[in-house]
Amino acid sequence: MRRGASNIAGVLYTKPAYLIRSSMDKDKTTIQLVWGIALILAGIGVFYRIPQVMLRIEKIGQFSSVIFFIRFCFYFMGVLLIGGGIKKVYNNYGESEGKRPGG
Repeated sequence: MRRGASNIAGVLYTKPAYLIRSSMDKDKTTIQLVWGIALILAGIGVFYRIPQVMLRIEKIGQFSSVIFFIRFCFYFMGVLLIGGGIKKVYNNYGESEGKRPGG
C-alpha cells in the first residue's frame, strides 16, 4: 500500500513536460532573437564600411575593371544580412508572443 502511495505522490509532484519544453523554447527564442539582431548589426556595419574599403580596392590595379561588380557584391551581402536578421527577429517575435507569424 505504501509503495502505491509514493508512486502517486511522485506523479502529482512531477513537473509537466510542457512546462519543461517551454523554458527550453524560451531560451532558444532568446538566442535566435540575439542572433537576428547581430545579423542586422553586421549588415549595417557592411554598409558603413563599403566606402572605406572600396577606396582601398580601387588602388589595386587588377580590380579596376570589375570595381562595379565588387561594389554590387558588397551591397548585396549587406542587404542579405539585414534581410535575414529582420526575418529572424520577426519570426522569433511571433514565437515569443505565443503565435506563429504568417499563420
